[in-house]
Amino acid sequence: MIRSIWLPVSVLNFSVLLLSIIVLSYSHLVVAIAPPASTKHYVSELEESYQKLLFNYRKFPNKTLKDLLASPPKSSADNSLKAQYYLVLSEAYYGLAYPDKAVLNAQLALDYIDQASQPWLFHKIQLTLAMALDIQGNLETAESRATNALIWARELNDERLEVSALFSRGVIRTSLVDYLGAMQDLQQAYRLAPKEYQTKYRRDLTKGDVANSLALLYEYRNEDDLAAPFYEESVQHCRNIGDELQLSISLYGLGKANVGLGNKKEGKAQLQEALKLSEKLDDIQGVAYALRALASIEIKDNNLEVAESLNLRAREIFLAANNAYMLLDSARHLSIIALKRQQLDLAFKHLKSAREHLNADSMPFQKLSLDILESQILSKTGEHEKAYQLLLRSEQAKAELLEKQSSQQLHRLRTQYELDVIEGENQLLEKANQLQQVTIQSSRKQNQFLTITIVSLGFVVLLVLVMVYRDRKHKAHLEKLASTDSLTELCNRRRTIELLEEQIALGRRLETALCVAILDLDHFKSINDKYGHGVGDEVLKHFAQLSRTNLRKTDIIGRIGGEEFLIVLPGTDLNGAKLVINKLRKLVNQPIASLNLDELVPSFSAGLGLFDHQYDLETFLQKVDNALYQAKQAGRNQIQIA
Repeated sequence: MIRSIWLPVSVLNFSVLLLSIIVLSYSHLVVAIAPPASTKHYVSELEESYQKLLFNYRKFPNKTLKDLLASPPKSSADNSLKAQYYLVLSEAYYGLAYPDKAVLNAQLALDYIDQASQPWLFHKIQLTLAMALDIQGNLETAESRATNALIWARELNDERLEVSALFSRGVIRTSLVDYLGAMQDLQQAYRLAPKEYQTKYRRDLTKGDVANSLALLYEYRNEDDLAAPFYEESVQHCRNIGDELQLSISLYGLGKANVGLGNKKEGKAQLQEALKLSEKLDDIQGVAYALRALASIEIKDNNLEVAESLNLRAREIFLAANNAYMLLDSARHLSIIALKRQQLDLAFKHLKSAREHLNADSMPFQKLSLDILESQILSKTGEHEKAYQLLLRSEQAKAELLEKQSSQQLHRLRTQYELDVIEGENQLLEKANQLQQVTIQSSRKQNQFLTITIVSLGFVVLLVLVMVYRDRKHKAHLEKLASTDSLTELCNRRRTIELLEEQIALGRRLETALCVAILDLDHFKSINDKYGHGVGDEVLKHFAQLSRTNLRKTDIIGRIGGEEFLIVLPGTDLNGAKLVINKLRKLVNQPIASLNLDELVPSFSAGLGLFDHQYDLETFLQKVDNALYQAKQAGRNQIQIA
């Protein structure tokens, strides 16, 4: 029901690795310019033999890679064929999560062509190289290459390559923690992408493919409730077309999302299915990622020996691929395991190993997570002052990093706005020049052209106003999506936790009481099964409306899971909080008039606790969650004190 929150920002999740192959391998450009009169041949799609290899790769990845390595082009072959060979080889290494080899082969492909000789192939290789550089951690260079390919695709009016470039840049911006930019790119790619593949080999990026990356973006934002539907769409898409390789990736993401939502049994089963598929396909990196995810579950369940074994197996695979992000992550979790066992020297050893894989410039949030872990270890060794100072510096660095990120996003939006204004001014100047020429040629038409100019200017002003209005409306919508549950219009999980942390800090300064309740609607699954999900949704909205009406404006309520809610009561002691929650319980425990179903009487169980500043937030929420569990075990429709 409640899980610890650690956002693995710059790490490119395994969920996008093979999905990107679809984008980079099967996007084709119908060139909109005629070739010159010479005999030069412009490539506008891959040779059919390479298309088939990439198609077969999705079922037999390692065999296809071996076939590629065994059949390089002849030395007498055309340069465009040699470039295609190294491009396909780069994509194969990228899909198997070998970033160094992927970068090397993409650069070899560029040795044989340039933009002047083969423009489409050049930008296709640039997109492949950009994605490989992203895994390496060269994020700014990767974003620049993807942007250049996007500009070229739009100039040529090629929608397929545009979708590919939008997708690639969206993935890279996710790694850059530019969630606003990533959301805009991926949503646009999703809107432009077709629902189904067009032909057997020329498989363009579809909505089902983009759904996986949108889900991943929400996962990075710690919004598993928003990520899960997109993962489910991607899983269904893969099952429909029989794509087992991508299915294993999407199941991996869906499993992690369900674990985050508290559906641990379902999520673990999905991760185990992803592991079996990866083993069946001999997808070694897929095996490693699934092992890491399963190890995280075992750590939370305190099965430390199992977690350590799974982590060590995964680390060996990541070592072979030189995957710096996941080597850091594995070492960090091994350090956590050692810390839980009170093996402090070993915890420091694993922490040191994690720092060896750290690039502070491209992994700022990973550095913060390691600093916080080190402060926890130092505290256990008795070095409390040193631990406190390190934790304090980490919190300051985190605040500065978030402020810098917001400033960079604001600067990007401001720059785009200024460019739009300049473009509009240039258009107006051009119209004015044209008007002046016409006036010189025929003064008799002066009034006519003056009228046209006024109307044109009025239209431009109106158009600008409409664009500004739509832009503001869109931004407001994005902000609402980022913090609001769409069904109940309550705060979502991420925003609720943020507000709770703010109230804890305020209560600590003012030395006031703070109570927290976790509520779970009783027998909600039975309501869905008996009356349908439409009635279930109405029950959730009815509960949300009752809560808003009967709680104070200073109180906080958010939906943190399917039928689970969290209420924060600032400045309220335990007795007062119990009265508030009990009053709400009685109001809920009545038939819903709008449904006209007298036999349907909702109720909820609740765990209630008074926050004690000696506990960290995660430990406190777990205590309240345990009280909720006791309330359910005791017969439901009641409140238990943590």
